[in-house]
This record gives sequence, C-alpha cells and structure tokens, in this order.
Amino acid sequence: MSSSPTTETSRPFAQSPTASQDGGTVLIGVRDDLQIVGLPEKPTVDKQELQVVGMTRDSVEPAPPYESRVIDHDGKKVLAIEVSGGGQMYAYRDRDSQRPEFYVRIGPDTVPARHHEIAAGFRQAPTATTF
Repeated sequence: MSSSPTTETSRPFAQSPTASQDGGTVLIGVRDDLQIVGLPEKPTVDKQELQVVGMTRDSVEPAPPYESRVIDHDGKKVLAIEVSGGGQMYAYRDRDSQRPEFYVRIGPDTVPARHHEIAAGFRQAPTATTF
C-alpha cells in the first residue's frame, strides 16, 4: 500500500482519508507502486465515482464532505477524491457486524483507534449551533 499522511492510492477508501481529521485524497487508477494505470473503460467514470461515494455513504458516519475530479494523464484517467478536514471524528461501520469502528492516521498508516484517541477525537469535534 502506498500512502502519505494525506494521500491514499488503495482501498478501503472509507477508512483512509476519514481516519485523518485533517482530510486527504484518494487516487483511484494509481497502483500501490504509484504507477498510473488509469480507470477501467467499463463502468464509466461517473458510475465509478457513484460507486465510491455510495460505499462511503453506506459505511462512514457522518458522511464526510468531499470533492472529486478526474485527472487525465497521458490518456489515462485517474479519479481523485479529496475529503475535507475540519477535525471531525468519523465512524466506519463494518459491513458484516454494522458495529462502528474508529481509525486514525499515524504517518502513512491507517490503524484502529485506541480508546483515548477516540475520546480525544470527540473532544476536538466541532459542535454545531442551530437556531
């Protein structure tokens, strides 16, 4: 797996940029060794983006703010999904158990959060004021 504290080139998407409260970018169409292979022809780029967004919506709470864009590099398309930071702690919902799990980024690695890291994440979480 190739990654930095803010860029991830492999899956699972939901755990990677949301584990860093600073946000980050996932590049789809780039191998772990950073070779650009591009997106497959089928399904379309739009369908691939919808699939990634759907996976994230179904497995991360709350749904993180993101922007996506397609990068064309020598005729190969790469899907870049940039997740905003903001100090929010996200829960990753395991598909099988539906139990929420929390992850943190430590350097280039995504690891399960310890109890004190989860508690610290919620103390730092922004609070919303509604009128």
